[in-house]
Amino acid sequence: MSGKIPVSIITISLNEEANIALCLESLKRFDEVWVVDSNSTDRTREIAEEMGAKVVTCDWNRQYPMKKQWAFENLPFAHKWVMLVDADEQIPEARADEIGETLKRDGDKHAGYFVGLYYQFAGELLKHGQRIYKLALMQHAKTRRLSRRARRLRLRHRPRVLLLADGSQDARPDPPEGTAQLVKVVPHGTPDPCAA
Repeated sequence: MSGKIPVSIITISLNEEANIALCLESLKRFDEVWVVDSNSTDRTREIAEEMGAKVVTCDWNRQYPMKKQWAFENLPFAHKWVMLVDADEQIPEARADEIGETLKRDGDKHAGYFVGLYYQFAGELLKHGQRIYKLALMQHAKTRRLSRRARRLRLRHRPRVLLLADGSQDARPDPPEGTAQLVKVVPHGTPDPCAA
């Protein structure tokens, strides 16, 4: 896939100087990248601005609205699809291509997608344990907060669970039919486990 992927990225930051450049470099294929910063005292904001991200400040008082919800309610997204990427995560280019191809193929068929995460500890990719999934790619118009106590973003429509790269189903119980291809967010410094 060539060209920019029509997705608005939200990256939340607070003193992420050590991680933000690697994260933003991995997001260069996406058309719009927002960094929602909580008054970092290091060079996080400067690095993000130098790399072309749109940087805004959210004075988070550790109460509602949380930073992600604040972003959904206040940022003027250029695209209907929004993806949440933590400042210590990266999206390999092959996975960025899959995101673009999946959205082009499926259009508005789904409200969102769960993303499988790989974790790194002490420089090594963790290969055992339960795989973690997070609802990270969604249509912002179909996203809402259920309650202040829930403190989680929810979709009005059931999101799709993704398949593993080899085509087998993931470990989540009862994955819905018609799931999309795997989108992997790999923490920085980790080789892409899907690379040939």
